[in-house]
Amino acid sequence: MRKSKEHFRHEWKYLINRAEKQLTDLRLRECMQLDPHAGEGGYMIRSLYFDDYWNSAMEEKDAGVLMRKKYRIRIYNCSDKSIKLERKKKFGSYIYKEAAPLTRQEVEWILDGKYEFLLRSSYRLCREFYIECVCYMMRPRVIVDYEREPWIMDTGTVRLTMDMNVRAAVGSYDIFDSSLPTLDVLEPGKLVMEVKYTEFLPQIVRNLVPQSAIANKEHPFWKNVSYDVLQKYDFDYLRFILTLCHLDGTLGESLNIFSMIKSAYCFYSPSLNCTTYYNDAYNTYLEAVGEYYEGPEVASLLEQIVREALSLSPKSKRIKEIRENLKKAFHIEHSKRPCWIQGGEWPMGKNSPMQYIGRSKIPDGVKYIFQDVDTGEIREIEQFY
Repeated sequence: MRKSKEHFRHEWKYLINRAEKQLTDLRLRECMQLDPHAGEGGYMIRSLYFDDYWNSAMEEKDAGVLMRKKYRIRIYNCSDKSIKLERKKKFGSYIYKEAAPLTRQEVEWILDGKYEFLLRSSYRLCREFYIECVCYMMRPRVIVDYEREPWIMDTGTVRLTMDMNVRAAVGSYDIFDSSLPTLDVLEPGKLVMEVKYTEFLPQIVRNLVPQSAIANKEHPFWKNVSYDVLQKYDFDYLRFILTLCHLDGTLGESLNIFSMIKSAYCFYSPSLNCTTYYNDAYNTYLEAVGEYYEGPEVASLLEQIVREALSLSPKSKRIKEIRENLKKAFHIEHSKRPCWIQGGEWPMGKNSPMQYIGRSKIPDGVKYIFQDVDTGEIREIEQFY
């Protein structure tokens, strides 16, 4: 039996315009190169996406579900020379991608509803796709086309792609039809820039400390960065970040990483116009969540609730939305919430956070009482002064 190759990576997507692309191209030429395998002008990608009877992939994407997956068949330049069945699984901020080869005949069998060959495949991905098709009525839903311009760094561990002329096919699932009519998906002049990397940031971050600053503690670089701290890590900026940060994808850690990199980059470009997204996101978290709802067991839920509202504006609307959703998720009645004497330890129940019942004094501390709204289980949290 053969396993499809699985890749673990990060993916960031941005919607940009043509002018922003031109400026980005100028910067990329200094640290990246166009993928030599792509040919001049890049290449066309065509993907046939599948979904089940309930359109779960689409619904989970719209809802921002942290753990989800999607299936597609992908070809290049409308050719049948390279055909892949792919599955992308998202787990928080991480992406797993699996692929298995298909022939043109096998694609046509799938489109005709003849799935038996998948069960006999040596690739696990194909056998699991068979189960999806038979048990969950996985069927083709839409064809998406675009032209891709790929840039690479660090021998392929970092890729930046520009996807232009994004469009959806109309009236057919014939993935090999080069004359298939399509409709534009994005606004005129817009394109998708995507950054993909399999390691946390590339060599360019590792070498952020200028050589002239390593032996000179008075160098202006050290105005924003600690010489003594970097010296402990042999002036390896990447090692410095990896050691001090948890890399858990939380809003707080994202801000920490951004701030550390910004401190170094601002030396090279003092007038650099940096995004305020990470500061705004974390400040929103602090203001909306406060000290009541914290705890390791509910941390991921808190992050999810905050992230789902970050696109709202103005800020007052964003804060109001988060607080309302917190009250619902944590079963708050009559504004009853714990006032922790130490860090928050709100417990998780079977399906949702437990409901706060009340508190009682104990010697040198406080006992907090919670109840699972589904099972009735009582949990007591003790904290001491």
